[in-house]
Amino acid sequence: MINVLVELARCEEERQDTRHRLAGDRARLEFLAELGQECAEDAVEAEGEAARSRASLRNQETRIAELETALVRKRAQLAAAGEAKQRQALEREIAALQERIDRDFEEYCRLSGETEHRRDDADRARTDRDDRRLQEDREREAILARRGLLEAAAAEIEQEIARLQDLLPDQIRRHLERLWSKGLQAVVTVSGQACGGCFALLTPQQAIAADQGKDLVRCPSCSRFVVHPPWQ
Repeated sequence: MINVLVELARCEEERQDTRHRLAGDRARLEFLAELGQECAEDAVEAEGEAARSRASLRNQETRIAELETALVRKRAQLAAAGEAKQRQALEREIAALQERIDRDFEEYCRLSGETEHRRDDADRARTDRDDRRLQEDREREAILARRGLLEAAAAEIEQEIARLQDLLPDQIRRHLERLWSKGLQAVVTVSGQACGGCFALLTPQQAIAADQGKDLVRCPSCSRFVVHPPWQ
């Protein structure tokens, strides 16, 4: 019976390790999905900023073109004006238009640089998004392939645990099930003179009995069965 419990301890450790790895893979998949979503949102935001910057630049170009058209018209009027008062008024209008064109051109230069910067940001964001998608696809494929193997291994472990349970007396089997219902590993290995589950100290006699496999030992603290390691 002790040998059966030793095998159960091994199976439970393998089950715990498999569950931990499956949980880690699930968490990794969730993280990859969240990261991919963030990259996609960043790309959309960067593309929106670039589009708004391009629109501002086009509007500025339109304003400058309109002012230059008005300037040409005023200069033509100046050339045709005969009265000094009219010429002075047109000259003031022309000077004001030229100042506005100069200011708007400075703003155009600023917007042009900003547009280029926004375009580069959008390009980088799209590249990051596409690279992230490729990496996510590769990693997801590897995780899903590994998960299939882990799930198959988990099923085999459960079958082996069920087989070993059938070899035990009803009272011990029911005790195992009570511990499992609490989410506990029911059979653990001795660790020095302590229970390998809750690490409570065993009596010297219990520690020796568990280590040598002489008697059935239950931890007085957590009620787990304590056995020697499977390789011993």
